[in-house]
Amino acid sequence: AGDYRYNTVRQFTRTESVIRSPITAGLTAALFVAVIGNLDGMVQLAQGIWGKFGGAGADMPPFDFWRSSRMLPNLDHVEPGLLTFWLWGAGDSHPEVSWHITEFPFFSFLFADLHAHMMAIPFTILVIALGLSFVVGFGRLGRVWNLAATLALSVALGSLWLINSWDYPSFVLLTLALVALVACRVWPEAKARLTGAAILAVVVTGISVLAFLPFHQAVETFGTGIEVTRWKTPLANFVGIHGLFLVIIGAFLVWQSRRALYLIAGGNLRLGFLDVGMETDNYRRAFQKGLRIYFVAGLAVIIYFALAGYLTVAVLLAYLTFAGLAAWDLMTARERGEEFTLFPLLLSGLALGLVIGVDLVRVEDDIGRMNTQFKYYLEAWTLLALASAYFLWRTWYDYRFRPYPLDWARLIWLGVVALLILVSLIYPVLGTKARVADRFNPLPATLDGTAFMRDAVHWEKEQSIELKHDLEAIQWLQDNVAGSPVILEAHTEQYRWGGRMANYTGLPTVLGWPWHQIQQRGTYSAEVGERARDVHQIYTTDDLELAARLLEKYNVKYVVVGDLERVFYSGDGTGKFDIIAQQGAAAKVFDNGQTAIYRLAGR
Repeated sequence: AGDYRYNTVRQFTRTESVIRSPITAGLTAALFVAVIGNLDGMVQLAQGIWGKFGGAGADMPPFDFWRSSRMLPNLDHVEPGLLTFWLWGAGDSHPEVSWHITEFPFFSFLFADLHAHMMAIPFTILVIALGLSFVVGFGRLGRVWNLAATLALSVALGSLWLINSWDYPSFVLLTLALVALVACRVWPEAKARLTGAAILAVVVTGISVLAFLPFHQAVETFGTGIEVTRWKTPLANFVGIHGLFLVIIGAFLVWQSRRALYLIAGGNLRLGFLDVGMETDNYRRAFQKGLRIYFVAGLAVIIYFALAGYLTVAVLLAYLTFAGLAAWDLMTARERGEEFTLFPLLLSGLALGLVIGVDLVRVEDDIGRMNTQFKYYLEAWTLLALASAYFLWRTWYDYRFRPYPLDWARLIWLGVVALLILVSLIYPVLGTKARVADRFNPLPATLDGTAFMRDAVHWEKEQSIELKHDLEAIQWLQDNVAGSPVILEAHTEQYRWGGRMANYTGLPTVLGWPWHQIQQRGTYSAEVGERARDVHQIYTTDDLELAARLLEKYNVKYVVVGDLERVFYSGDGTGKFDIIAQQGAAAKVFDNGQTAIYRLAGR
């Protein structure tokens, strides 16, 4: 207000029109969520250049594909300090060191390991998109639309529990906040708002569970409690992970909070480069005392955590404090469409709350806080990326940081953002190159994930295995097996060739990759060992009756005998399946001379 640069109508250039397009915002969001990396790519490159040209004379090291997903070192636990009395309980027992994983979506995609956290990313974005549609359209587009939007949001929300249960609590919190936002917009009176919000909350969360009731009745969940953590993220490392998002969100929050800061300061604050044209009407001044109390309380909590040594928590609490001021400004602006900015504020607020929580608590029975940080930092990445894309687009759309007339503060901010975006693109380029080079043999670009097997040779226990024979067996299973029968194949050490039939066909096997079961479901670790012994015995025993009982125990229908099985189960045991086939209890349905598949009768 009062600034001709923001109020004068003028023609936009073609470049300005492209920047102002919502399509630009969407493409930026896709870039931020799924393509860019963290800032470690720049650090690796700088370290390599310094080592080569800074006097050491060392060769440029190869780009480390893995390192960028391990942005935190192994951390010794910290003493409670100022937090002793209210956070730490007596008798806590924790490992001395915590290992950390700080993956981001592009690393997960490039790693190409189909984990639950990777499969869940498009579904979390779906929940966010349906949530925005719910906020904007509920109460405006009719009862049928209200019902359809509620059902769609509920089912999408409920699916997160099945796909990656870590996401469900976070997005329930987000959904409840959206429900409250809808209630404030649709119903004018406080009582009606509370009643409407309560009903909507019960309906949405209830449907999210009931829609997948058979799953909840059958599944057993581990690690559902919360424990105190004694590890904290160093601020420099956190900036290395989320620095781009912090710069964009921080600038927007300061801008959107300017009127609130003006009121808190009693009109004595000048925010210079933000060009504040203050028109604080009486309606806003009525909140002045409450704003001051909120700001002082937030400042006190920030100082407390800073003195306790939790600098990352303190900085993020400062962001949350400004997010509250920005939300107040939007809700008191009495302008149409404020929900479009309140929505990304909620996303960034949830993300900030999650990463603060990771420094204070962990999911029980975690390895240090490895999985707690891994899962919730990845959630935070998606939320911060979407919010940052909107805030960056909005600053251009409103010309709030337009670099003319020349304003060094605006130019510096834009330069920093542009530099950080370029730096964040180092990993997708160099990381992809390093990952592609890490393979059995060079191949042309292809979407066929089995193409390498045609010529690859793998070594197990100093014996070579030509993978083309297993490839033919895999292709036979893909083409000829219906349903989900159990297959038996060799059980090997971690990160070896074991489980290859199950991996490439999706068919269940007696024992594939057991580490997550041992790690996260300790109650059943003994069963993992039992299955490993049974698989070994089935392949090595000469006792046909014992082998038949064990095959029946696991309801095995197909048995694979290839080079891998002969390497791990030496002796004559693997030859008994030909005897079983001669007796009519099985049939050899595939054989290429090196890999054979037997189908057991009556299964």
